[in-house]
Amino acid sequence: MARLSFDELPQEIIDAVAALLDLQSLRNLRLTSRSIAAKVTNARGFQAYFLSKEIRLFDIGQLREFGPQTEPQRCGRLVRHLTLVSNGKVQIPAKRKLARVGVENLGCASPISITLTMQHEEPPSVKDWLRIWRAAAETFHNTALALSTAGVPVQAFDLFGQTRWCSLACDQLTQTLAVVDLPASFKHLKKLSLCLSQHALKRHGKREESRVAGQMNTRALCEFLALFPELEDLELRWYKLHARKCTDALQEESRYFERIVELCRFPRLRQCALRGVFTTADTLLSFLRRLRINSLTMVDVTVRPGFFRPIFDHVVNHMDTLEYLHLDQLSEKKLLHFEGPGEPHFRSIGRRVGPMDLTRVGSAIHDPISYHFATGRQLGSYEFMEFLRQNYNNYGPPDHWHSRSIRHWHRYLGGNP
Repeated sequence: MARLSFDELPQEIIDAVAALLDLQSLRNLRLTSRSIAAKVTNARGFQAYFLSKEIRLFDIGQLREFGPQTEPQRCGRLVRHLTLVSNGKVQIPAKRKLARVGVENLGCASPISITLTMQHEEPPSVKDWLRIWRAAAETFHNTALALSTAGVPVQAFDLFGQTRWCSLACDQLTQTLAVVDLPASFKHLKKLSLCLSQHALKRHGKREESRVAGQMNTRALCEFLALFPELEDLELRWYKLHARKCTDALQEESRYFERIVELCRFPRLRQCALRGVFTTADTLLSFLRRLRINSLTMVDVTVRPGFFRPIFDHVVNHMDTLEYLHLDQLSEKKLLHFEGPGEPHFRSIGRRVGPMDLTRVGSAIHDPISYHFATGRQLGSYEFMEFLRQNYNNYGPPDHWHSRSIRHWHRYLGGNP
């Protein structure tokens, strides 16, 4: 039998060899000849090193490398999961341009996943929240510009959905959609994770605080969601930005979920997660009636006015396709405690109460859901303070990030959100 040289070996054997080598060894192997370089480049073990890429938008050295790496015939074109990290500071124009070039170079036939996130101290200083929100808006705007320029197909988009102490103000959607055309990039999007908040108040902005401005912002949110006709997985988190101040625009923006139910349709949605949502029971019930999903998650959801009883009855009796259900920290006039085994997130005085969370899978989803309220006041315990801290971190408002007092407890035990 004639001996084969290395570059004559079947691609399957090259794949097996590549899986055993580290990245530097693979780079050295690619330098031996063009034919070997081509085969190694096509090996799954080699491509795995480039499928996921994290770009720190504040690192000028990494940004300078990102653009050339994503040019045609370069390994950076293999990226399928791109994470863009801001440090909560507005970037200089040179850095913005370098980041945009790298994203634009990814314009190709294969869809990618994009995650926008924020890197800062935990928790940030309260005085820094406005700077963080401005950096989030800039990161989204520049990413949208790059996507629209190159027509990069996106299959999953995480817009600060998993980032604490940060969200995108809804007026930024209005500003970006006015100048950026995104349908080509998002028409095949399957998964969206989105954290939104009210807009940041302007000191001298009567026009920005009008009801008309608030309506424009909620309409822009609906237009944004309408860009995804093939959406299958939606995670929506609302971040409360202002605890005390209220304007006509803020009041209108607080009705964002009503506008979504009124104007948006999700014909292909299969998984839905709602976090930090405040709405009426009728609105939430109307939303669920339109869905044929197999997974539903609701965390820190408040209905007022109304009750969860008709919502639970609909879930149990009419959502036949549902295979997974998770409920946690639901509230109507008070926090709900479910019947069954488990402990609440914090202790209360009085009779024992059940857990605040409920998870069901399979046929158990269609068993009746029973709940009750705690009769006594909560104990000022470590568990209760940790419960408050986690909720402020995930759902705001920023001026409670460092609160160590229980004077805000009414928000979760029946007061105004």
